[in-house]
Amino acid sequence: MVTVHLAGGLGNQMFRYAAGRALQIRRNDRLQVEIMSLLRKGAFEADREYALDI
Repeated sequence: MVTVHLAGGLGNQMFRYAAGRALQIRRNDRLQVEIMSLLRKGAFEADREYALDI
């Protein structure tokens, strides 16, 4: 079984999923996506300030 732990920003999550999916297909195995790190308190808060002029 291939296990993918989703963490980080959206781009990192998409990359981890795609890499896990590719490995799952190559191995002809099952894919498990672990989302517990996303469910912790404050997981969706930005760690940095963005200097956007909006």
